[in-house]
Amino acid sequence: SEERRVESTHQTSPEERSAEAICFGTVSVKKR
Repeated sequence: SEERRVESTHQTSPEERSAEAICFGTVSVKKR
């Protein structure tokens, strides 16, 4: 699952990648 996510990240544009990273970070914070 994680590996697949990485591949998808490589295909997305830098802007989308940043947005996803921010979302991912938010999720991590919420989980904590």
